[in-house]
Order: sequence, then structure tokens, then C-alpha cells
Amino acid sequence: MKKALLLLSLGLLNTLSSLAGDDKKYPVKDIPAELRKGADAVKRSEEYILTIDGIGSARLVHRYAITILNKHANEFTECVVQYDKLTPFKGLKGQVYDSTGVQVAKLKSSDILDVKTGGGDAFYDDNRVKAATIKHHTYPFTVEFEEESAFNGILWLPPWQPVDHFNLSVQQSTFKIIYPSTMNIRFKEMRVSTPLKQSTENDKIVLEWNLTDYPAVKSEVFAPKLNERTPLVLLAPSQFEIEGYKGDMSTWQSFGLWNYQLNADRNVLPEAMKAKVKELIANIGDKREQVKVLYEYLQKNTRYVGVQLGIGGWQTFDANYVASRGYGDCKALTNYMHSLLKEAGIPSNPTLVYAGDGGANMHIGFPSNQFNHVILNVPMEKDSIWLECTSQYNAFNYLGQFTADRWVLSFNKEGGKLIKTPVLALAENKEKREAKVIFDMDGNGKVDLKSTYCGAMQDDLSADIAMESKGELEKKLYKEINLSGVVINSFSHEVDKGKLPTVIENVKFDFNNYINISGKRLFLQPNLLNQFTWVPDKSEKRTCEIVMKFPYVDEDKIEYVMPDGFSGVESKPVDVNLKSRFGEFTTTTKVEKNTVTYYRKLVMNSGRFDASTYNELADFFAAIAKADKSKVVLLNNGGGLATN
Repeated sequence: MKKALLLLSLGLLNTLSSLAGDDKKYPVKDIPAELRKGADAVKRSEEYILTIDGIGSARLVHRYAITILNKHANEFTECVVQYDKLTPFKGLKGQVYDSTGVQVAKLKSSDILDVKTGGGDAFYDDNRVKAATIKHHTYPFTVEFEEESAFNGILWLPPWQPVDHFNLSVQQSTFKIIYPSTMNIRFKEMRVSTPLKQSTENDKIVLEWNLTDYPAVKSEVFAPKLNERTPLVLLAPSQFEIEGYKGDMSTWQSFGLWNYQLNADRNVLPEAMKAKVKELIANIGDKREQVKVLYEYLQKNTRYVGVQLGIGGWQTFDANYVASRGYGDCKALTNYMHSLLKEAGIPSNPTLVYAGDGGANMHIGFPSNQFNHVILNVPMEKDSIWLECTSQYNAFNYLGQFTADRWVLSFNKEGGKLIKTPVLALAENKEKREAKVIFDMDGNGKVDLKSTYCGAMQDDLSADIAMESKGELEKKLYKEINLSGVVINSFSHEVDKGKLPTVIENVKFDFNNYINISGKRLFLQPNLLNQFTWVPDKSEKRTCEIVMKFPYVDEDKIEYVMPDGFSGVESKPVDVNLKSRFGEFTTTTKVEKNTVTYYRKLVMNSGRFDASTYNELADFFAAIAKADKSKVVLLNNGGGLATN
């Protein structure tokens, strides 16, 4: 009997052990060695299942597990699910497993925070997130999440980008789309090597993409974005519906037409405003000048307030709303400006754009919702006027880095048309500093500095001047000057909103301990304000092309007046004149009596360059950094070399 009980106990133990083994998931030992190389984390498994029920609704389930190898990948312990009226939240689950695959924690409902995401000027929106973090600190470990959302309308469908972080390898990822056979769901594949699986189940079309054993991608300086380098699938419906508004985005023309019809008849001004328009342009015959006057009126009498409530993310408030309240979002302010121009008899077209970094990567051959902002295009006889209607400080007919040099969708009653916004050319983007510095024998300096910023170089400063207090501007100046013992005595700004927007900044400040006097020698580093302090490491294993996004010219001329007696030259920097495919760099240093005049000019080109040229770029930067560190050595009482 005892023997039988013993055998039964051993059997139960074996069964429990077997069950415990079956419960183990994602043991780290199962990760192939090639996937751990260069990785901070490994995506063990991923499954996207997007079920489209019709042109007005869809459901998304996203399950994934990521093994976190070290602290650099701790961001993956957090899961954030965005939701709003059009994409309601349905659920979030989470677990964590130790290195052997044993579950050691589970996400509780109390661990999930519900947070509003709107802030700043976005006063009216329904954007929220469900956010949860699984805490575990013994590496390696694995987190597993399951998110579920719905779509009330399919104006936008999620892409598949399985490799969505640097230093993240992928063991397995699946993207599955299920939709009625009566619908046309378009897709665009990029860098996808595994063939698409397509099948039909119960009058439903099933598309499935898979990725396995993809090694981690290393981050490289001046590289294209990750979504330009790794597998990517974009989705878009041909027909869609959102809150009862049906549309077609199979062509840019049809998508633009939907936007026009969605916002039609919302450009009627109140009678008082119609009279104001006539008053403003009464004595102005030139159409271009009329546009400028009305734009400046808009800037002075309205402000930006974001409105992202359901269809309000796409449908504007009418012109009367903005006229009576004095505020609106990008759609409403653009529509209001469009309405002012209409009353003046000047046609204009609202224009969809992806604003911010990344807008230049629009997929123009794939009509779809690739936009996040609206600006106004005013066609003229020989060119176009471009207006950023949300800005109270932008110069007339000027688009900064936020929306310049990219494809946009301009629309009217004829539909949509792709056009490009103006390019910010090299010659327009300039920063020029002129300074006089007077030193005393204790190494203290007094500086009179004039800086001129043009084109894109004035974008941030113009915004600061318009929006920040004088105290905040002064704090930023202290950070920018970044010298020992700086005391700013005065500063001012002159803003010119002409054809080439320009800001002139005048600053007077004192500082100390910059020159070093040792016996008869005085040591001066003549590049006072604009030193290259970072140089990219050279590499023989560069894998991707070089992207230089922004062309500019940076020019400095500084005159140093040294303490009496220091007029002899022991050494001075050799003049530099570098030319590269990436730009040009020039410096000269002249000494006359006790005055040192330093001139520096850097021209940086934009463009895309072959990976094989990377070390040339590193050498170019290294040469600049070396020149910036060079010093002048002066001697007292006229000793040393002759002046020149």
C-alpha cells in the first residue's frame, strides 16, 4: 500500500513537473546566437491580426513578446495604446517571464493608467492612452503584451514595421489582414523578402506577411530613418467611411475631392467680416499685396487651438466660428484664411501636408492618408504663395523646416493634386556673427556681438521671440554662449519679415578666464562661439547611405583687442581651405599689433551620399574640429615673429 502511494506521488510530481515545463514560454536559451549579436532586445514573437468588417469598421489585435537583454532596452517594459472616438480601446494584457521562461508577474487592471495625451495648445481633443509598465530587473527577461483596438472608420490603417527599433532583432513576426472579398484593400511592400501568402476563407480575403530571424540593425549617424531601411508594408482602402462620410482614396484626385466635399460650404463669412475684408484691401490694387494684408490680419486677430474630436480631426469649423471666437486649429484657420481670400476674389486651395521631420519621405505612388497638418496654397500668375495659417509670427509666403521641401496634396472642387512646397536653398539659410572682444590683463573679456540669422536659421529664434518672455530668452542666451563667468549686460532683437525672413540679435556680455597669460606669452583660441566639439568615428563597415538634411552657411568674424604689449606673434593657426562633396570650410587668422582678427566660414551641403564616402565625411568633420581648437600665441614687448 505504501509502495503504491509512493508510486502515485512520484507520478503526480512528474505530471506537475511536466505541466510546469509546458507552461514555460520564451526561454532565453532558445534565441539563436546570431539574433543576440548587436541586440539589446529580441522580438521573440509578434502577431498583428487586422480584421476589416467593412468600409466603416475594423478590429486590431496585436500580440508580441520581447526578450530584454539589458537595461538599454527597458523601454519595452512599457506598453502604450492610443485611443479616441474613432479608435476605441478594447483591451490590454501583459505578463513577464524570467530567463528560463517561467511566468513571474502578470499585469493587473490597476496597473493600467488612463492618461489624456493632448497638451499645450491642443485644448479640445479626445486623444488618450492606456499605459502600463511591467517592472522586472533581473536580466534577461521577457515581456508579453496583447493589445486590442477597434476602428470606427478606416481612413487610416496601421502599417507593418516589424523592425521598429535599432538594436532589436526579430525572431518571428506575422502581419495578417482579413477583409471582405467585395472590398479593395491596397498595399505597398518595401524591402519584404518573404512572399505574401494570399487565400480566401468564407468570402474573406486573407493576406499574410511573415518575417523570421532578422538581425538587429545598428544605429549609424547621418543615416536614413529606420523605416527606410527595414521591411515595411503600408495599407490603404480604396473606399472608406468615417462617421457617415464615405470617400475614395484610390487616387490623389479622389482623396482630395473627399476632403473638399467634407469641408464644403464652411467658408461663408459673417457680414461684418465681409465688410472688413473690403476695407482692408480697398486701396490696394496688387493681388499679392492684398493676400499679404489679409494674412497679417489673420495673424494679429487669431490664435491656434487644436481641435481633434472625432471627425473634427478632418472636418473644419466654419469661418463664422473663427470670426466670432478668434481661434481655431490648422483646418479652421486655413479655412478662415481661404474664406477671407474668397471674399477678396482671390482663389486659394487648402493643402494637406505631413509636417515635421519625415514629411519628405511621402510615398507619392501610394494614395493614402499620409498627412497631419493643413496649410494654404494661393496660386498666382507666375508662382504660388504659401501660408502657414497657424503661426502668428511666420513671415508672409514663408514655410520653414516644418513644411518646406516636400510633396503635399492641394485640393479644391476639382479634387486633389500633388505639388511640392518650396525648397529652403543653401544661399537662404545663413547665420553670420560679427563680434568685437576686448581683453584685460586678467583674461576678462567684454563682447559686443551681432548675429544675423536668415531663412531656416531664424526659425527657432523667431518662434522664441514671439512666444517667450524676455527672461526666458535671456536664459537661452546664457546656454547658447556657454562661456566661463558670462554676464549678459543687454540684448535685443530686430525681426525682418521680408522676402527672406531675418532676425538680427545684438548682445553685450562680459566673461572671464578665456585667454591664458603665462609669463610673456598669451594663449588665445580664436573660435569663441562656434566650435565643433563632436566628430563621428571612422568606420570601414558603414552599411547605409549618408543623409544630410539641411543646407546652411555659418560665418564668423571676430576682432580681439589684446592687453597692451601683446603684439608679437610666436605662432598662429595655419589658414584652412577645405573642399568636400559635403561642403566647404575656410578659416584665416590675422594679427596686427595687438589685434587678432579671426574669420571662419562653413558651408554644409544637403543630399544623400553613398556609404563608401562616410570616412570622407568623418575626415571633413575632424579637420574642422582640429581647426576650431587651434590657438594663437602672442608675445609681450614685441618678441617673436613679425606681425602679418
